[in-house]
Amino acid sequence: MDMHQEEVIAALAAHGFTAQPDECSSEWVPVRFAKEDTSMSRAAVECYFYSNGQLAYVHVDGRLGPQVTCEGIRLIGRVPSQLAHEMET
Repeated sequence: MDMHQEEVIAALAAHGFTAQPDECSSEWVPVRFAKEDTSMSRAAVECYFYSNGQLAYVHVDGRLGPQVTCEGIRLIGRVPSQLAHEMET
């Protein structure tokens, strides 16, 4: 996760996500993302950055967010038991 806040915003914008910074946290700098044609009431992706702008962690909404893979394994929209089995093999 060696990305800076501006890089993350640009990468998600290229896939149609609009950023909305959230100033409610003092430890982290959270930024919420939603598709351009949806409301920001529920974020599809939330990214949290350290105060220096470095990406700390990402939360992807399983219903609204983009598909996420790890080493070719689809992580979003899966039955947990099926995902666990595939991750173990």
